[in-house]
Order: sequence, then structure tokens, then C-alpha cells
Amino acid sequence: MSIETAVRTKVKAAVGAADVVLTSADPAMTVPFVVLTTQEDEELRTTGSSLQTRWLQLEVDCWAATPTLARDLAELVKGSFRDFTGVVSGYQFMFSRFYNTFDSRDSEAAQFSRSFTLLITYKEV
Repeated sequence: MSIETAVRTKVKAAVGAADVVLTSADPAMTVPFVVLTTQEDEELRTTGSSLQTRWLQLEVDCWAATPTLARDLAELVKGSFRDFTGVVSGYQFMFSRFYNTFDSRDSEAAQFSRSFTLLITYKEV
């Protein structure tokens, strides 16, 4: 299992009924949903052997029917990583950081998003 899939598993547990997808969302998806997009290549985030500390940077887009619901969904995702140092699917999560938070709107679909960058320091166990 990849680190991206482990992150998706953790996010899915936090957001419950909302769909969680990797890379891109189908335009026909109904809100709420979360899109996780990797911003770094495998080679760039590896700092040595697979047993050494590594990092992953993701763009997280939380979509909902209102700006408030999008914000609440984003807070659920952030809350699942804040101060978390456990193991998920064979990966030890050591540190998480959030930055570059911004809001946007898809006027055609009447959907709102809160997006942020998630940086995770981890190692395989």
C-alpha cells in the first residue's frame, strides 16, 4: 500500500460519509467530497532508504454545498492529523503541518471548497 492510500484511509475515517479521492474528482460527484493531490514525486520525497524518515506534500481540497460546510470538512481532515503520531497501513506518521489555506467556489456547480497544503513526515514500519 502506498503512503497516499494510507493518508486516504485516515482521511476517510475522519470524514465518514464524504467521498475521498486521490488526484482528481469526477465532475458528477456530489458534495461533500475531499480530493487529495500529491504535489511531490516519489524520488523527491525520499531522503534515503525506505526505512529512513520521508515526507509527503499533498494539496487537500474539501468540497461542500456551503462555505461553512467546506470549512467544517477541512477542519475534520486537519483534526485527524493534528498531533497524530500513530501507524496507518504500515506507515508511522511523525509530524503534520498545514499551510496555504484558501477558499474557492465553483459557480456552475454551486459548490464551495476550502483547500490547504498538508505536509506529512513519516517512515515505513
